[in-house]
Amino acid sequence: MLARPDANRLLTPFREVRMKLPWMAAIAAASILVPLESAFAQEPPGARRAWIPEAEQSRAGVEVDFLHDTIHGGAHDLSVNLVTADLTAQIGVTKHVFIDADIPTAVLATTDSTESMFGNPFLGAHYAGRFDRRTSGYVGASFGLPLARASKSGDTDQLGAEATVTRAYHDPGHFIPFVLPVAVRGGLELDLAPVIFQMEVSPGIILGEPGGLRAGYVDTSASAAIRARFGLEGGLRAQTTFIISETDDHAQTALEPFLGYATPERVGLYARYGLLVPIDEPLGFGGSNYVTHRFSLGAKF
Repeated sequence: MLARPDANRLLTPFREVRMKLPWMAAIAAASILVPLESAFAQEPPGARRAWIPEAEQSRAGVEVDFLHDTIHGGAHDLSVNLVTADLTAQIGVTKHVFIDADIPTAVLATTDSTESMFGNPFLGAHYAGRFDRRTSGYVGASFGLPLARASKSGDTDQLGAEATVTRAYHDPGHFIPFVLPVAVRGGLELDLAPVIFQMEVSPGIILGEPGGLRAGYVDTSASAAIRARFGLEGGLRAQTTFIISETDDHAQTALEPFLGYATPERVGLYARYGLLVPIDEPLGFGGSNYVTHRFSLGAKF
């Protein structure tokens, strides 16, 4: 029987990946949405619904990341399926102040075994407001409760590292055990209908026991999407995580073409599918070349 793969072994090249996938998905999204948007271009100005930035919505949902790999060698090939799932919510307590919550979990299923993990739940708050009719901004902070544990206690560090890889190291504090992660964030949302721009910067620190600094990081992301008036959208998101610690590589970048839908009204449903592809080492190109399938589903209220 093969030994359980370590974190580095999990990152073996995923040969089935074609790096053209992100661009093909983005082009396909644009080819669908641009004609649909043009069909509605003759609506009178008064018929257009008011834009509601995501940071100013009360919403709750689930976000799922799925990574598959096959490790060749030994008596038989080892199939590896890694799923992370976050229950998320942002709830408005005033017009501009929102409470944020994120409860992460992970499951690793291989040909030989299945393990699960409860991550570090995050609690926080943010303030969101308008600069003008088309521009919105927000600032906030959150911290993680040090509760991350795997179903097999000896594998907590290993499984936490693997779960972090599915997100190309973004939000690294969610699955690192025995730490207190703290993060602040700020961002902008810009409505240039039919194009929507979003960007965010989120520096954070990961405190170890007893209170020592284990690492610092800065998450950055930006996206541009074409959004039809009835709620369908497609676009491209880019993310980079800068790691501030003793490591050989201090940055990881990934691209994510996506398709989504959100009801135009303030109350309704939203859904999204994305394909996260690292584009530099250690996780992309000369590295592992894997992809993560990303799904989100929830409700606005």
